[in-house]
Amino acid sequence: MGECTLKNRQKIGNWFFRNRSYLPLVLLPVVLFALWKEEINYNLTRDIFWAFVPFTVSLFGLYIRILVIGQVPGGTSSRNTLEGQVADHLNTTGLYSIVRHPLYVGNFFMWFGISLYTFNPVLIVAFIAIFWIIYENITFAEELFLEEKYGERYREWMRKTPAFLPKFSQYTRSEMEFSVRTVLKKEYSGFFATIAIFTFLVHYRAFIHHELHVSITWSVVFAVGLLMYLSLRSLKRKTRLLHVMGR
Repeated sequence: MGECTLKNRQKIGNWFFRNRSYLPLVLLPVVLFALWKEEINYNLTRDIFWAFVPFTVSLFGLYIRILVIGQVPGGTSSRNTLEGQVADHLNTTGLYSIVRHPLYVGNFFMWFGISLYTFNPVLIVAFIAIFWIIYENITFAEELFLEEKYGERYREWMRKTPAFLPKFSQYTRSEMEFSVRTVLKKEYSGFFATIAIFTFLVHYRAFIHHELHVSITWSVVFAVGLLMYLSLRSLKRKTRLLHVMGR
């Protein structure tokens, strides 16, 4: 690959990287359109409880992120979008010992759950393709940055560690203790966003099928999620209760 092409691809990857938290949002209008045009035998009660299946898939993705965030030091780009690539530490233990991009694996399942809710196989396949294009460019730029910074140490880890499909046999325990406070500080917004999206989609689907009904189940889930979000946001901004040295 020529130097000019390499730099251009790196620029594209860095742009995707800076905007990675927002890019999947382009999926939402497509999901709404797919739901609007769907032709299914709709049942309100069934749909309210079916939604918990893809919701669980999304929570599984969040769980993967939690396992990572709770055991990484500060100075990494876990949710950074403004500064670009940040890597004061090379993470090679914990989930990073079995897969190079565990956070992106988590992101995949979070958004895969949302696409799964549509019952639309074409949209689900399209989502996988779009996700792959975005994150293939992101990982290209990220790995180039890390290789330039850490050299042979990074290349050695890269050679033995798969990018997205975990190799569980080489798991190495994390060098850092799991921090619940760090997770609460950094992942509360993603947790609430997931709840808010599914709550909206359930009511949106009911509306387009002329079911003017508010789901008590999902309303309670949303209310609990909102309370947690506001509480943790306040603690993060107004206190140092969630602060952990070195995280």
